[in-house]
Amino acid sequence: MMRWLCLISFLCLASTLSAQVSPVPVSDYAFRPDNDEGYIQAWNVDVRTPNAFLYVTLLVSNVGPGDLNNGVSVLVVKPGSSRIWTAEYSVRSLQATPGQFGHRSGLSRIHRDEKGRIILHSEIPGGSPSPKESLNLDLVLTPVDGGLRISGGLLEPEKGSFLRADLPVIAAKAEGTLTIGGVQEPLSGIAGLDAIWSNKSPHTYAKRFLLIRSFSEAPGIFIGGFMGKEENFLLRFAVAEKGKVKSSGNVKSLEVNASAIDPFSGYSIPTSVTYGLEDGCKITEVRKGFAGGFDVLGSISTVLRWILRVFFARPYVMHFTSQMTYICNGAKDISAEAQASYYLINR
Repeated sequence: MMRWLCLISFLCLASTLSAQVSPVPVSDYAFRPDNDEGYIQAWNVDVRTPNAFLYVTLLVSNVGPGDLNNGVSVLVVKPGSSRIWTAEYSVRSLQATPGQFGHRSGLSRIHRDEKGRIILHSEIPGGSPSPKESLNLDLVLTPVDGGLRISGGLLEPEKGSFLRADLPVIAAKAEGTLTIGGVQEPLSGIAGLDAIWSNKSPHTYAKRFLLIRSFSEAPGIFIGGFMGKEENFLLRFAVAEKGKVKSSGNVKSLEVNASAIDPFSGYSIPTSVTYGLEDGCKITEVRKGFAGGFDVLGSISTVLRWILRVFFARPYVMHFTSQMTYICNGAKDISAEAQASYYLINR
């Protein structure tokens, strides 16, 4: 459900592309259909509440059997439980206007209202495959911080290919309801929105896409970007205090202090990392625990599995909780609890 990462040919540009924070123009994450083979756009909403973690992906692509070209997935993680719902729809059900953010995909839809809030509704009927209960999700995201342009705008690493990745909303208040099998519960927490636009399969040259975001309103520490197959990387960072960005820019160095084999995916994932920043400071990340995840090919329907095999070798989406600390020139450290999301593509 995600494709990114044309890294190898443009990593040398990392030092010249400055991260931009607040706001990210709507045009960066608007619906932009393309006829190139392999075109894909994905909008991902993550929500963390005291009792649950949700990850919603809305996907549009021109790769799929027949006319099935759009769909939605909803991951719901609660203590002792991790479940995912998916649905895919024909091109006839897609309602969207090129150049505008927001679309309707079957029974799901996302848009911005006149107040700048992100409104999301997802409805997936019950039935096979498991889980059999129906799911209804309604969310209102009210941004409290702006966005981070991870890729620094549209990148064209080679002729005929393009890539863009952005965090239009790095922090928002989230309110809504989640209904599973007719049982409704309120949702209240912190959320974010990221957006991917690409026409290039990443698995031949990239290993993973990484997003780290605080799940408290302040302070906020954010890192996003791509990891190449040759240990190259393109990462951005932003640090905010009291709703205002304190520092942002490029990650200049990355030191993995410790790592471990994740028993679920089989991938080696860092447990302690030091990020050297272009402002001369550093961010340390220490993993605290597993927050949920899934084997993409093993957790979705036959249709989406067919699509995703085109894009990925062994795709997993894994979420962890981390302790982030921003350390700068002997000044008072800024610490924040964060969610580290790894989109694992191949080894």
